[in-house]
Amino acid sequence: VYKRQLLQIVGVHAKYWSSKELEGFSWCNKENRRSLITARVEELQERGKRLESPMARTLVPNHILDFLRAWIDNYSLLLDFIPVSPATLTHGDFNTGQVFFSEDKSREPCVVDWQTARPNSAAVDVACAIVGGLGAGIPKELENPLIELYWDKLTKSGVQNFPRVDFEMDYCFHLCDFLEIFVSHALGLAESDVGFMRHYIDGLVWSVDSHNAIKKVPEYILSLIHI
Repeated sequence: VYKRQLLQIVGVHAKYWSSKELEGFSWCNKENRRSLITARVEELQERGKRLESPMARTLVPNHILDFLRAWIDNYSLLLDFIPVSPATLTHGDFNTGQVFFSEDKSREPCVVDWQTARPNSAAVDVACAIVGGLGAGIPKELENPLIELYWDKLTKSGVQNFPRVDFEMDYCFHLCDFLEIFVSHALGLAESDVGFMRHYIDGLVWSVDSHNAIKKVPEYILSLIHI
């Protein structure tokens, strides 16, 4: 399922890679993206106050609380690392819930809900697909094979001017970015809805404990100042 999901989006990425049709969009402007991340830092710091609430201490394991505090304290360092990879058309919310599969396996999957589509680095969709899938229980051992599958198809589709190391750096950046979404959901849920909040907390616990890349996010962000 996840292989077919990634193979669906790679065709879109290859078709619009560095396309002049995307040049008029301001999202790829470095300053615009910096402003967006600045706003996220402010929001995340405000939500971070909820880490000290009685419910947070009840629902969230101590090592996860420490992880979230480290994330909030270091998130602003992302401002110093804005990907400058070639832009392509991205879905923007490419999780498994956005892909319809037919019972007839000879038919291609259908990607839906394109209202979040925008020019961005291709890695944003790859990170969303993998971190969302891993959060749903994909063994972490599949992460590298899925990335390899995507990269192989992308290069065979004609994209030859983008170094693999730059793609992997972009992937790490967007992995961090999507983790912020997990954190935001967990901290932004109404305290009266314990069941719904626990759903996200359990996802965070699984991600931090089982996903090597996410587990090292604070250390990775700190390393960005040396890049």
